[in-house]
Amino acid sequence: MTTPRLTVAQLAHVMGGALPRGGGDAAVAGLQNDSRRLQAGEVFVAITTAAADGHDYAAHAQAAGAVAAVVTRVPDGVPGLPLVLVDDTRQALLRFAAWRVRGWSGRIVGITGSSGKSTTKEFTAELLAARYRVFRSPGNFNNTLGIPMALFDLRPEHEVAVLEMGMSSSGEIAALCAAAPPDVAVVTNVGSVHLEYFPSREALAAAKGEIVAGMKPDGVFVYNADDPPVRRLAASAGRPAVSFGQAEGADVRLVRWAVAADGRTEGTLRWRDRNIPVSLPMLGGHYLLNFAAAAAVALNLGLEPEAVAAAAAAIRPFTMRGELHELPGGVRLVDDAYNSNPEAMRSVLETLARWPHRPPTLIVAGEMRELGPESAALHREVGAQVARTGCRLLIGVQGQAEQMVAAAAAAGQAARFVPDAAAALAEVRRELAPGMLLLVKGSRGVGLDRLVRALRAGDSVEGRQP
Repeated sequence: MTTPRLTVAQLAHVMGGALPRGGGDAAVAGLQNDSRRLQAGEVFVAITTAAADGHDYAAHAQAAGAVAAVVTRVPDGVPGLPLVLVDDTRQALLRFAAWRVRGWSGRIVGITGSSGKSTTKEFTAELLAARYRVFRSPGNFNNTLGIPMALFDLRPEHEVAVLEMGMSSSGEIAALCAAAPPDVAVVTNVGSVHLEYFPSREALAAAKGEIVAGMKPDGVFVYNADDPPVRRLAASAGRPAVSFGQAEGADVRLVRWAVAADGRTEGTLRWRDRNIPVSLPMLGGHYLLNFAAAAAVALNLGLEPEAVAAAAAAIRPFTMRGELHELPGGVRLVDDAYNSNPEAMRSVLETLARWPHRPPTLIVAGEMRELGPESAALHREVGAQVARTGCRLLIGVQGQAEQMVAAAAAAGQAARFVPDAAAALAEVRRELAPGMLLLVKGSRGVGLDRLVRALRAGDSVEGRQP
């Protein structure tokens, strides 16, 4: 079954807009707010931010093959381009999302949290695919712009939609839930990320909690029993709830976990009186908790424990999330460069401490962003923990990572600070030796993914001494 053809005129009606130039018969192939990524046949949505006005890029979008543009005013330099004139392009996108969901009969799983959202989304989609036809929001399409654009690809045959719901201010998750109310709402944790945008952790927790208020009336709340702010959300939710975590009494409980000799993270989940073995091709105890959240969703939606275990065994590594690679000279690389925050950093360091017969270790840690006034102290805490891992060298990269390096050095750890990923790559090439373990982790803006790509492209460390 395919989605009926959507025309520009129908899109204008759904968005509450007008077509001052006509041209409504063209078919719409998708929605895009970035003119550089727009494909022929898509509609360009002009978004205004503090940094740029999307209307200034409408001509570029037309040249790239846009069939129309959603705008709040007539842009310059776009003769002949059909325009969908609306009062607010962001609200127009949310109206489209609400319309798309209203015309669909499946169930929505909404996932939010300070960290682990993307990985939990991927795990959840993989598990549910064992029984259902699953739609998942792609990449980081997780906000009031990304989710509506992603939902363009929602099809009638999809039975479950797994949506990552991110935010940087109060009201954003409420707006997403108004457009796409979850049948199952998941909060992975409330940590330090995004404190830059909130006056307190309590305010941050309240913003995450909008997903509970925004659920469907018969919705189920899946929550982290190890996280006090999330437990408080559950206690006040007044909704059916399923918990996950290591805490005694968690419905889906991680009862054991360890690191295998090859770096895989392994554990056992217990649900009711059943054990579910899990072995993940990635390094980090926090990934097991993300998987436990996904398992709680899957079990609630009717999967049997055996199906969860079978799906777990088939999971492939997710890009830049604890990925394990072999480099020349027997070097093991752990690529965890997708993002970083204090909670995940502490977890991966604890995981390193559990790795039996761990090789000599070099850690490249980028600064952790969006932490607000607590940033320096949180970086110092991580630096002190690095010193307790017994690694060979810590290389801190950019900005507040200098605080991490200072704290590690004060505790006796060999540590160096470098200003950017290029300088970090030079240090790694100088220090990496055969048989070593290299962990790379940092916020995406630091660009440590470029360091990983350079090393995987063939940089050799053969001949150096460990």
